[in-house]
Amino acid sequence: VTDEANKSIERGNETIVKLKAELKQLRDVDGPSTEADKLDAERRLSAARARHAELRARAAARQAQQESGEDLEKLRQDVVVLTKQKAALMKMVQDIYGGGAQSNAAGPPAVASGVFPEHERNLLPDPRELLGTQPRQPL
Repeated sequence: VTDEANKSIERGNETIVKLKAELKQLRDVDGPSTEADKLDAERRLSAARARHAELRARAAARQAQQESGEDLEKLRQDVVVLTKQKAALMKMVQDIYGGGAQSNAAGPPAVASGVFPEHERNLLPDPRELLGTQPRQPL
């Protein structure tokens, strides 16, 4: 029984010595390389985060540029529509005053002659008619 106990104690001691040697190996050799690996991984993580932020900023800028391009195209379409409307209105004015064949420099015939029919003299109603008041005397 004593021999078996001594053998068991010796096996335990051998295991302890073996584990101490492994611990020393891990601490002295593997520890620094593991720490270097950890620092390298942290450095790569930091670089990846910076790259992520840069890519996000570029994507946001590209999105804003695309939206401004869409806005610019909408404005161009608005210009085309307004130009067509202006041309149509100018044609209507020329048709009304019979100046379709005349020069715009002379203006409409009624303006050139200085004579307007009564219903065309005032294109806007008299403010007194709208407000229903008598003209006020100047102060």
